[in-house]
Amino acid sequence: MAELSGVIDRSSSLPFHFQLRKLLEQQIETGRWSQGDRLPSEPFLSEYYSLSRATVRQALHALEQQGLIRKEKGRGAFVNRTSSGSWLLQWDGGLFDDELSRRNKTVESTVLSAGIDHLPRWASHALQLSRGAEGVTLERLRRVQGKLALYVVNYLPDEYAPILAEIRRSSTASLYGILREQCGVEVAGSSRMLEAVSASPLLSRRLGVPRQFPLVYIQSVTRDATSKPIDCYRAWLRTDRLRIVVETDTWESLVGRVVSQSVVGVPNDDPSPLD
Repeated sequence: MAELSGVIDRSSSLPFHFQLRKLLEQQIETGRWSQGDRLPSEPFLSEYYSLSRATVRQALHALEQQGLIRKEKGRGAFVNRTSSGSWLLQWDGGLFDDELSRRNKTVESTVLSAGIDHLPRWASHALQLSRGAEGVTLERLRRVQGKLALYVVNYLPDEYAPILAEIRRSSTASLYGILREQCGVEVAGSSRMLEAVSASPLLSRRLGVPRQFPLVYIQSVTRDATSKPIDCYRAWLRTDRLRIVVETDTWESLVGRVVSQSVVGVPNDDPSPLD
């Protein structure tokens, strides 16, 4: 039977079933549990993590829906496959900052451009800067396990210009990791908007797909603990290489059931630079 590790953070705002699912998912995706391994029983998980049986069942159901485990009547739950190949949209960090690297996935970047330039109108607005302000512009292609998955352009206030040297130096550098280490900036939250788009000629060349290939367009603003915007980006994702997962949670209130998670985007008030 697979061994357990990790603890439930009872001070966190994340629901317990979500935390448990992520702990078990990490055991699978880091290779500690192999395909075919039997998971501990629901009563054992309940006692080990001091959670209700209902919470444990909710976490296991989510893993089953992902295809990571399978349940066999009278025998228990078993590891079905060892990778979800997905990115959790609500994760506060960058697209690959923690959500993939913590699973021991190889994430590499090709920097197409990195410097100080005048910010586009939508970015200066998102970063609460004056129109025409200068800032950090970072354009990259990103690969997961050697496969091209994402084209992304980040914009940051010019106070973060010192991070550019490390970004240029390392193909595996994490933008938010460098901000944390060099500037003492911690990501506390983000707003993201998704849209289905077709590959333009430029996107076709960048991502190695045919013209009109279906992509997911993501626009995001990231904030620190004081709600100050520290980064915004536009990204185009190949969903044949990486899936997006959206989690929701509900609780009972006086007015009914309340959804605790939603996706909010910055209005696309000017033409895309790739149009």
